[in-house]
Amino acid sequence: MATTLAIRGEYAPLINDYKAEFFWRRFVRTILGGPNVYLHFKAPRYIYFFQILLLFVPWILGGIFTIFVELIPSSINIPSLYYAIIYGGIITAYSFILHYISYIFSRKVNVIGSFNQNVHSEELEMEFTSCCNPSTWYFIFGNKKHIYNIILHPICAGGLCALIYYYLLPSNIITLFSASSAWVPIYTMGWISLSIAQYSLIVTCPPEPAVYRTSQVEELEPYRRPFYLAAIAIFSLATRYCYTDFALVRTVLYIVCCCLPLLWSLGILSPLDALLPWLGEQLLIIMYGGSPMANDIRLLIQVVFATCIFLPTCFISAPIFTIIYSACFGYLLSIDLCGLALPFYSKIRKKTKHNPLKSPLISCQSSSVSTMGWKLGTADYIIHVVMLVLVTSIATATSIISINSIITAATKTIINSVLMYTLIALLILIKITGDLQGVYLFWGLLPNPFYPRSADTKEKFLKRKKQMKFLGILYRVLLLIVAPLLMLAYLGLNLNVTAGTNTLSLFVFGLGTVRATRWVWQSTIHALFEMSVVFLITLILPSNSTWINFGLGLQLFIVAVARNRLQLLVGNLYMATLLSVTSYTIKKQRARWTVPLLVVLLLTLPISVAMILLASTLSAPLLPLFTAPIFLVGFPRPRRIWPNGDNDAASRCQDAVYYQQLLPVLSSALSKMIGNGVLREPSPGSQYLLRFQDRLIWVVVLERGYGYCNLNIKGLEMQETSCHTVEAARIDDIFQLTFERGERGQFCQLNRYFFNILQPVDATYLKTYSDARSVLTGILDSPDNIKLLTSSFANTLIWTLGQHLIIPHLRQILCKSDPNAKQKQNKSSLDQPAIPKAEVRNQRNSIEKDTEDYGKERHDRSSVASEVLHDRSRKKSVSDSIWSADDHDSLFGSDDDARERSNGLASQRKSKGAAFPRDDSFLSAANSVVNHGDEDNFIFGSPAVDVNKKRASKGTTGAEGDSIFSMPNSYNIELPPRWNDLPIDADFLDDLIKRYFRQDWFQHVLNRLAESSDDDKEREKIKALATDQEAVRIFAEIIMLCYAAVDVFGVPGGNAEVASIEHIYRSYQGNISPSSQLSWLSENKALQNAIISAYRYAVKLVYDTAILGEVTSLEELSEYLQEYDNEWTIGTDKSLEWSEGILKSQPHLYSLDYNKSEATYTTRLLTLQDVLIHVGILSSECIQSQWSSLALELLYFTNDDEERYSIQAHQAILRNLTVQAADPPLGYPVYASGALSIPLFK
Repeated sequence: MATTLAIRGEYAPLINDYKAEFFWRRFVRTILGGPNVYLHFKAPRYIYFFQILLLFVPWILGGIFTIFVELIPSSINIPSLYYAIIYGGIITAYSFILHYISYIFSRKVNVIGSFNQNVHSEELEMEFTSCCNPSTWYFIFGNKKHIYNIILHPICAGGLCALIYYYLLPSNIITLFSASSAWVPIYTMGWISLSIAQYSLIVTCPPEPAVYRTSQVEELEPYRRPFYLAAIAIFSLATRYCYTDFALVRTVLYIVCCCLPLLWSLGILSPLDALLPWLGEQLLIIMYGGSPMANDIRLLIQVVFATCIFLPTCFISAPIFTIIYSACFGYLLSIDLCGLALPFYSKIRKKTKHNPLKSPLISCQSSSVSTMGWKLGTADYIIHVVMLVLVTSIATATSIISINSIITAATKTIINSVLMYTLIALLILIKITGDLQGVYLFWGLLPNPFYPRSADTKEKFLKRKKQMKFLGILYRVLLLIVAPLLMLAYLGLNLNVTAGTNTLSLFVFGLGTVRATRWVWQSTIHALFEMSVVFLITLILPSNSTWINFGLGLQLFIVAVARNRLQLLVGNLYMATLLSVTSYTIKKQRARWTVPLLVVLLLTLPISVAMILLASTLSAPLLPLFTAPIFLVGFPRPRRIWPNGDNDAASRCQDAVYYQQLLPVLSSALSKMIGNGVLREPSPGSQYLLRFQDRLIWVVVLERGYGYCNLNIKGLEMQETSCHTVEAARIDDIFQLTFERGERGQFCQLNRYFFNILQPVDATYLKTYSDARSVLTGILDSPDNIKLLTSSFANTLIWTLGQHLIIPHLRQILCKSDPNAKQKQNKSSLDQPAIPKAEVRNQRNSIEKDTEDYGKERHDRSSVASEVLHDRSRKKSVSDSIWSADDHDSLFGSDDDARERSNGLASQRKSKGAAFPRDDSFLSAANSVVNHGDEDNFIFGSPAVDVNKKRASKGTTGAEGDSIFSMPNSYNIELPPRWNDLPIDADFLDDLIKRYFRQDWFQHVLNRLAESSDDDKEREKIKALATDQEAVRIFAEIIMLCYAAVDVFGVPGGNAEVASIEHIYRSYQGNISPSSQLSWLSENKALQNAIISAYRYAVKLVYDTAILGEVTSLEELSEYLQEYDNEWTIGTDKSLEWSEGILKSQPHLYSLDYNKSEATYTTRLLTLQDVLIHVGILSSECIQSQWSSLALELLYFTNDDEERYSIQAHQAILRNLTVQAADPPLGYPVYASGALSIPLFK
């Protein structure tokens, strides 16, 4: 393989030189079964000799025994089986000795400690001192993860060698072939297969191209190759002694045994952890009429239940009971039993208050499949009970009529014909009603003339969709009720004729009945099609044909398997054609090797077709090597492709919350679309792509049953990198061409992008966030706006501190002095609308991981809250921190009362909106601002003193504490003496008050708060505070001191009116310039966050006035700020409040950002509104083919070069997006929901 071939362009290497050499070393190990004879460093010859000897020792010993057996005189009559047992015992002892020696050497940690990290890495270079050195043994044999394998592996190796020795005896092979020398190549290749297979048990495992799980919990890999070899030998020997007519089967098995090394090297044979689920899935689909399941646990439960229900039918001789029994349980197995059982389990668990380990029945639903908020009510159970009664009644009535000959044969024939023609008409009607709701007809070829011509105009689009709503209702009724009941009636009339008396007849009859009666509910549309095909074939063929003798159950079984495999064949052919054609027609995909490769493909077309047929027959993905037109067969695996289809692992990042917020409404929309038939009857493995704005959602159907569907919804990264731009642009082009046809759209025009894996199906409006970004050039950097920002900041400080500091503190005092007021306050707190916190609490852990920078700030705030709420008993001096909260018992009562009031006010504050910091620590810190700790430092009812005079400390008696107001219209507050030592000049503070503190605005804020109060006494006290000049003066000093922290001390030069936009951005982000004057602020994070919040309000206010016009009145200003409180989250898009605001569906979010690449300051505005979302269906076979190729490339070739992802953009197969949507660690979606069970009845 040339290493300079270009997968994308002439100079992009398929595999670079380093990886090519690595691949050849690994591929040699794969072919030989494990011996590492192709090293990249010089090793002694005995390393190669030992490995080759270990590879062929079983063959050498087996050859000796074979010669002895074949040449033994006939007079010595010793059965060949005895020699096989002796040979197996020798191999077991030989293998155990090797394992024990290797185990002893592996315990010498000091000798081999340097090789513990990655001893079998192909990159490791080792130095060998002797052939018996522990490092030599450790290099060859490796290490066993589990000590029991030291015994288990030798036993399995001995049993395998004994079995294959007996299977490959020349005397057994000669009987199948007419040519006397035909046994030689079969014997030789068979022993080569055994030598390769046993090496993984005796020595070590080779690297395998077929990898299903990236990490192995149990050591299953050593058993993979021996399993296939043993299975062939056991089945062949069983047919030899039990069914002598199967000579042809045994001949084929001998040939397959010889081809095993090739199949292992190509990765066609599945690993055991993929083989067993695949076999269970095929058994459930083909034999029992079930559906692929979301995970292995649910698959195991379904297979066990279906088998337990099928087995009794083999012993029921009365056909009528078999039909009724199968019909009832067929309906029950087709519904979501785990979802129905979950509410009862939850009630039992709640009553017992017991937390046992999850049982498989419950864990399959609760831990793996989420109901996404859907609650099963009484109506759901009533529906299922009614349907079960109808099923039982129809099955009983029709089977009795048919068996007891209540009607004549002619009447029965007429009834059957009427039923079948009705079913055919239903099939056509269901198909029409479903397709008419989509944007395209005839599988995406022609536009639908009844679909809205344009989706841009919301009103017209929704009006037209509403007019088409009756189609969805008709589709649901026909598909969920009418069609399955009519098919059940037809089955009841005709299934009994296949009943027989012998065991085989009962088995076939039971299997056909169980499968058919379940399939009509499990996949109604497919059952309709298959039953129609059977009816048409029966009409065409003569009455005495073999087909008629099969009976209806077996006929439906054959047609169902053929339909399933033909559907896979069509998808694989489309994938192969699409990839081959676009590799030449798309210029950027064309390389200098493209034409030669296509020529070779045409010359070897029969081989490629055989690969496609084999992949379709095995229900395995077609594997395009490096996504080039080189087609192989991927190993069979479950339909979900990945080990855990319900995996919710994702590359966690901040963008995940946008998809998480959309998930409930999206699930509801998908439920309606699937139920109405808009999405073309999705089946397990179907995949959809949703596009809106700069976001992409990938939906995978995991499981489908009667009335429910399990989905996994993945969110792809929002910022489209250069390698995604090409594919995202093509997606936008496809949807734009489809949904923006205009009023004069041509309905006979073919779909221009029909030859693409994405086909649009529908569009809908969902309430989610629209993301708008704008550059701030000329806005915030304008001198006028910067000057306006300084005054706006003072106003927002008044609003913020008044709303969240002054009034809450006043209410606390009122609650203490007046018990009735306290009760009213508690009542008003309860009356406030509560913000739902359950969803946020569930997601807090994941959000905090994504916002590490904010986590430190949150930790500081938590520390403040802890100090305020829990350390009040510890007296602190004001000199420690003027903002510290100390013993407030004289004013607030006991700690418990204060904490109770604080919690009540905190919940009331949280209901105001998401813009202010939502932390209980803030209220406690606010109390420390207005009510400073010591009784002698903060005096109520005393005259105010000049701030420049030193005050004498005075005690406050209990009576004085109860007398809050000395006069009806007086509320006098005195600053603590410590404030005299603050690093700010009194004259400068007076100047700030004159320039920026608007007393009319302060009084307006208090009056507005007074008017909004329901308590008359509280209203009077707030108005009294607004008219008390001394109190206003004190609060003006507090507010201006907070103002100076940002726009005086935090600005170089001390004048914010001439500050740069860098200062605005830095202050908005909360990075206040450090200085010696701000040490008092840094000690209280909660107050600092309050100041930053006020500054962000000011920035948003200046931005709004620049866009919408100046604020002309105080009332208009208060309306702006009140809206910020109630409907806005104003902060940074990396903060916790931002994520919480999104999860709470806050109406608006605003952020100020800096674009480093363009060196510009931008704003980000999120608005919760109805957003148009385009929905398209993806070719499932194309996606699975790319995922299988990705797994081979990354896990076997280890071609993890980052350049591989930047050069593989493909507009037709959407390669980059497909890679991203793969499950981690191969893919990197930013969000994955896990399995979601959505109902289709609602």
